[in-house]
Amino acid sequence: MAGKNLLQIFEKYQPGEQNAAWMLTATDIRLRADKERRMIEVSAAFPALIEKRVLYTVEAEIAKAYQLTHVRILPRYPAALFDQRYIPELLEETQRVGIVARGFFHSYRARLEGDKLTIEMPYANESLLLMEAGQTPTVIEGIIRSEFGLSCKVELCHSPELAAEYSFADTEAELAEWDVKLQQSSKEYENRAASRSIGPSESAMTASSAELSNAHRTMSLLGEIGDAVIEDGICRIGSRKFDISSPDFISGAPFEIKPVPLARVDRQMRNVVIIGEVFGYTQDTNRAGDKINVNFGITDGNTSIMVKKFSLDPEDAKTLSASVRDGAALALKGYAKHDTHKDMVDVDVTFYYSDIAVVKKIDRVDNAPVKRVELHLHTTMSNMDALIPPDKAVAMAKKWGHPAVAITDHGNVQGYQDAMLASEKLEQKVIYGMEAYFVNDTASALSGDYKGSFDDEFVVFDIETTGLSNENCGITEIGAVKVKNGEVLERYNTFVNPEMPIPQDIVELTGITDDMVKDARVIAQVLPEFLPLWGIGF
Repeated sequence: MAGKNLLQIFEKYQPGEQNAAWMLTATDIRLRADKERRMIEVSAAFPALIEKRVLYTVEAEIAKAYQLTHVRILPRYPAALFDQRYIPELLEETQRVGIVARGFFHSYRARLEGDKLTIEMPYANESLLLMEAGQTPTVIEGIIRSEFGLSCKVELCHSPELAAEYSFADTEAELAEWDVKLQQSSKEYENRAASRSIGPSESAMTASSAELSNAHRTMSLLGEIGDAVIEDGICRIGSRKFDISSPDFISGAPFEIKPVPLARVDRQMRNVVIIGEVFGYTQDTNRAGDKINVNFGITDGNTSIMVKKFSLDPEDAKTLSASVRDGAALALKGYAKHDTHKDMVDVDVTFYYSDIAVVKKIDRVDNAPVKRVELHLHTTMSNMDALIPPDKAVAMAKKWGHPAVAITDHGNVQGYQDAMLASEKLEQKVIYGMEAYFVNDTASALSGDYKGSFDDEFVVFDIETTGLSNENCGITEIGAVKVKNGEVLERYNTFVNPEMPIPQDIVELTGITDDMVKDARVIAQVLPEFLPLWGIGF
């Protein structure tokens, strides 16, 4: 992008004359893009201020031209342009990016004095504490620093005068109106999702979701994805087997269990059935505190997908958790869609169920007539090399009828304790081993090419210093011995004045203090004596 202006970078976008004019003034343009999420941020320096509404409009138009989910233009201005007049624009941006800021700046009075910005507001202390908890002052300070390179302290405070003039009823009415709009939007979205006829061979996706589905995603650990195989009530799917002959329908209505492999659930789909084992089950109370949100993962051993359900009654959530827990095998019917968080569309899909059936997972068995003994087995104590804990490995060997199992983690024996406890409890023999390393990790006394022997004459010397830097630290002591045929022939030792204070931690390490070296010679005087005396070139 070197040398290109904003219009050349976004050549598909055709702005109006006024927008084109200020876009051409941008310099020092920096881009940050996320192809997978279809996001782009543009940071650029501008000589004059640009209204936020103008920036926001251009961002939306660029996003539409390139079918992006998120476009941000981050302006940088000369510090001299920041004054009282820019505060409304500053707060407009704050309401856009702040967690607890939107709708709070209907009424305010701002005062900029030097490097401090005070914003008086009509709200009581509770509301101001909420804004503080949402780090609103920090957000404002960050915007000023980002756009003008200035450090400005921001303080929010209550104003009795503004409170006397402000109508809180208007705010409550506006919030109630927004609440109704949000509820209506949520219902409309759910109705559209339920009415779409979307399947693997159909295309009723939104443009952004269609683009996302084209992004490269590795959906299968096993390579080619085959169909689920159902024979005599046994379903083989992914790398797992499930008994679906007598399902227990615990939520919703009964349904036919003909699951789609999870690796194929990579786009928006409706009326789809999936099956797998539960992991990461959680329940959380909603903001109002009267409903429960459920979230968990499902895996078929090949692919995993997140499952969600919102606004369950507490009693229904309690009933659900009695059957749906980590390790449970479930068949679910529902729909899959891309979630949207703060205008960003999730690349992966999330599954929302309407009906649930509990089925049985068929564990893998060892049918070999002569059982093996695994002599090389890593556990979770082998970092990045295994997923099974030591006690689970011992229990699995017992279940498969193996006469013994070896624990051979690499570089440690930390799995022994759990393996031993499981061994004693299950009466399963454990062979304790380790994948060890043979490494010559000692410092080399010699370097270079030397043909002599240990009987030769050589000098060993040591120095103490004020620190570890060969540029900023000084030598405080030199000691040396001359050795031949394994015997010490001569010794040398002298303090050296480093011409700098000795740090306290170095004093504790070496035992050498400032008083001990204050009358010693400096290194420039010591080396001409030491090096020739010991046969070292100088």
